[in-house]
Amino acid sequence: MIARPIDVLLDPKSTVTSMAHRPTWIAPLTILMALATLTSSLIFDRIDAVQAVREQFTAQGRIPSQAQIDQGVTFWENVRGIAVLVTLVSFPLLMMLAAFVFWAAFQFAGHEMDYDASLAVTMHGMMPWAVASLLSVPVILSRDSITPREAMNGNVLISNLGFLATSDAAPAWAAFLSSVDLFSAWTAVLLVIGYRIAAKASAATACAVVSLVWLSYVCLKIGWVALQP
Repeated sequence: MIARPIDVLLDPKSTVTSMAHRPTWIAPLTILMALATLTSSLIFDRIDAVQAVREQFTAQGRIPSQAQIDQGVTFWENVRGIAVLVTLVSFPLLMMLAAFVFWAAFQFAGHEMDYDASLAVTMHGMMPWAVASLLSVPVILSRDSITPREAMNGNVLISNLGFLATSDAAPAWAAFLSSVDLFSAWTAVLLVIGYRIAAKASAATACAVVSLVWLSYVCLKIGWVALQP
């Protein structure tokens, strides 16, 4: 059972088939949480707090005073302290929500499936992001600093089209480009394979549901960024 998170990357079809009778998800969740916490902590340590504060004020069309910069830096330092806790609490909740969305989508499409099976497929389908985290660690450690924009758009590891967005590009456009990602595509393939087996759905149905959920996520992401001041 512990080997499944690795096996799903090498032989997804056989791994998901083996989960049909005994879904498991704790091992991949633990791995993903540990690596997400590690990378987020390393990134926070390398973000220039002064630059982050200046960019926030600039986005609002304001020029910060030295007192406002000092206050913002203090706030930023406090945020760093709770970053790990936020990741540990929010990550499993987000994964459970994603599994519920997929479960509901396949139910709506007429395919019966237990929530535990959906949770297992979702957790194992996200394992490409564990690979991304591992590849990100040496990249982060090699950098003296990371800009808030790079951290927000996930451009620390060049695996998406976010690097094509210029510094003056619209935030919504940058968010869209950052969503076109190698590891997202890998995850989508694993999810299609997993849900085709777990939900006993056709390849076309599995592709349609996974694509719809992904596009909905991208639209929400772009909408959220566009609404920011």
